[in-house]
Amino acid sequence: MQRHHKNSSSTSSLKLFSFEPRNNTRQEKNKQQPQLIIRCVRNRSHTPERRIITADCTILLQTEEYSLTPDCLLRHNINEHMRAKMVDWMIEVTSIFQSLPRTFFIAVKIMDKFFTLQNVSVSSGLLHIIGLTSIFIASKYEDVVTISSKEVVDLIAHNKISSEDLFMTEQAILKKLGFFVNFITRCDFIEEISKEISLSEDLTRYALFLSQVSMHIYSHLSLKESQIAYCCLFISAKALKKEESAIKILAKCVISKVFVDFESFKADLIKFKTLNPKFQKAQTTNKMDFGLVNGTFHAFIQ
Repeated sequence: MQRHHKNSSSTSSLKLFSFEPRNNTRQEKNKQQPQLIIRCVRNRSHTPERRIITADCTILLQTEEYSLTPDCLLRHNINEHMRAKMVDWMIEVTSIFQSLPRTFFIAVKIMDKFFTLQNVSVSSGLLHIIGLTSIFIASKYEDVVTISSKEVVDLIAHNKISSEDLFMTEQAILKKLGFFVNFITRCDFIEEISKEISLSEDLTRYALFLSQVSMHIYSHLSLKESQIAYCCLFISAKALKKEESAIKILAKCVISKVFVDFESFKADLIKFKTLNPKFQKAQTTNKMDFGLVNGTFHAFIQ
């Protein structure tokens, strides 16, 4: 198996965690995951339930949407820029290791939720292993073929951490979260809304890309996942000049009683994209037509 190391100079602060890509076998196996028919969800008391997805499953998703993490860095020696760089690196890891799209979103939610619940101040030096362990947990929960502990230690961390460090951090995170990691994500909303109102595949993929951009933006932690999903879908429809789809998205948004500020959300995306050209490894690692993405992003800025 051929291995190709990433250029460590591109991410100086994260160079200890450069990694090597997988072959396509993992990607194909992960894609074979069954379509979402029955979702295991938990209510606010964390009592497990299995619920049949109804014709309007976005309503069900909204009832389970309670994992907001605003100001998650308030007590810690980690700033917004550090978090954004970690999120960008997490995109790169989950993309090159060919995890399912939802794995990335769950990983970031795990990291943010841990920071929210952790009362003891966390130093910036621990951000790397916390982000890395969050990916490890999310992959075990979501992927059909998971990122193993050996791959984490040998290929991602290049033996800069030990298996014991990884497992101890995993235990600390899961205990703090009460072993609850089945968060409702914007990815869930985007995929289910797209199915319900029959949106095109390119629109859905572009909305998922914008939702990844949004994950970098600290102020968006105060928004619900449903709000972010509708914003990404509507902006994608406008950028791709799919007016009929934009109308359907607006109608669905009103029916679902989700209140959003599309213009403010769009302005946040433009500001981040403009001021942070070093970010967005998703543009080089995700299997998307990024000529289309960059072209439409430029178009919707105008």
